[in-house]
Amino acid sequence: MSRLKSTRFLKFVPLFLVIALGAWAYASPIGSSPDDNFHLTSIWCTQAAPDAICAEGDSAVTRTVPAILLEAPCYAYKPELSAECLDTIGYSVEPTVLTDVGNFAGGYPPLFYAVMNLFAGADVQVSILIMRFVNILLFAGLMTATFLALPARRRGTLLWSWLITSVPLGMFLLASNNPSSWAMIGVGISWIAFLGFLETLGRQRVVLGALSILAVVIAAGARADAAVYSLIGIAVVLLIRFRRSVVNWKTAAVVGVAVLVCAIFYLTSTQAVSAINGFGNPGAPVIGPGGALDDVSTENPSIIALLAFNVLNAPMLWEGVFGSWGLGWLDTELPSIVYLGSLAAFVSLAFIGFGNVNRRKFLALAAIGAALWILPVYVLTRGGSHIGIEVQPRYLLPLIILFAGVLLVKVRDRPFVLTRGQAHLVALTLSLANFVALHFNMRRYITGIDFMGWNLNEGIEWWWQGFLSPMAVLIIGSLSFAILAFVIAREVNLDGSRSPALRRPVVKAVHE
Repeated sequence: MSRLKSTRFLKFVPLFLVIALGAWAYASPIGSSPDDNFHLTSIWCTQAAPDAICAEGDSAVTRTVPAILLEAPCYAYKPELSAECLDTIGYSVEPTVLTDVGNFAGGYPPLFYAVMNLFAGADVQVSILIMRFVNILLFAGLMTATFLALPARRRGTLLWSWLITSVPLGMFLLASNNPSSWAMIGVGISWIAFLGFLETLGRQRVVLGALSILAVVIAAGARADAAVYSLIGIAVVLLIRFRRSVVNWKTAAVVGVAVLVCAIFYLTSTQAVSAINGFGNPGAPVIGPGGALDDVSTENPSIIALLAFNVLNAPMLWEGVFGSWGLGWLDTELPSIVYLGSLAAFVSLAFIGFGNVNRRKFLALAAIGAALWILPVYVLTRGGSHIGIEVQPRYLLPLIILFAGVLLVKVRDRPFVLTRGQAHLVALTLSLANFVALHFNMRRYITGIDFMGWNLNEGIEWWWQGFLSPMAVLIIGSLSFAILAFVIAREVNLDGSRSPALRRPVVKAVHE
């Protein structure tokens, strides 16, 4: 509590974070995140029984599920259509249909679905919103706990690494029903909590160790690839901070538990098999930013040609995190200002981070960079697919958060700060990008993109009944994000020190 009281305006950041993400939770209808028909049926069907909402099917890999769960993305791939089609389907758990779409064969780790199932009820719309806010509160709670437990010099790394990687895709996913939200949370927090664990003593160390393990469980329990990313994070922390004093039973216990948890979740899900064997449909159109890549042949190319194409175009997946790809089912295209602004903020801090590098940090960054390049290229090439299909930017977002965090770890005794103007410019740029992204995301579902205009309250075809107006959600959510961004810029620098804007000027006596 004494640490919380000493953070001045930062104590209000969790509140504004919840409000900002809450706006994103209301900005999209049910079924709006990628593959939500699969994920929603998996959530409701974690427990299947004759008297339950989700009943057993005619085989081990089928279930009888509410039709709304499968048909919710009725607007997917049709950006000119609003989400009005949901009102015709209704939000009741009746009628039901037989389907094999779901995690019935153990493709994904079961933890995310099991936890979300606790909030699955007969009113699908209310249940969806509750789940989204559970994810938001989980993220805000873990971020707050980690911030307070970390050494002061690492707090800036935590806040700034998340700030520059969350707009727009991160904001969308954190407030969604997609297991990628937990992958982001777990990977993005586990590594820095473990770093703090190696740099602290006593009760503080115990708390950080517990947070690191909890975050690993969250990541690995949501996606198999997040289990791998979590271990990469722990490995690069050991590389950066390894010394003889960290070789003890406590460190071995935390690392051992993390490895065991990741191994169990990874090896018991068929995602692992898909990653090793590759997956894809080489005959499908290559969809990416701006639509199909017509210059890429859908004929089976040679392995060399396919490998070369994937290697050269892998950065397309990275830039998709910053808005060059569409949100939702990849059909909500955003203006260039979102992509350019978010990417510029990331690159600006990346250059500062590269100015504070030693050999170990360089090797850690090289390892993460290699993973960002090699993993998608291998999976797609192995399955005969091109960059642009199957593997999406959200799969790599946890690794990009990790890369940003390691970039902003101070390892050399030299200035590692943003000036007042730089910090405020980054906050302003990200606030503008978040506002535009939120507006376009809401417009796509409220009226469809065939109806343009700044006022979201005009021509409404779909919206949440009995809630604030669309413009109220847009304004409140955008202002909340701007406030938290400027508070971070005002009070915490990259090295965890107080911002130059708050430091008292040093007055020197002038002697003639």
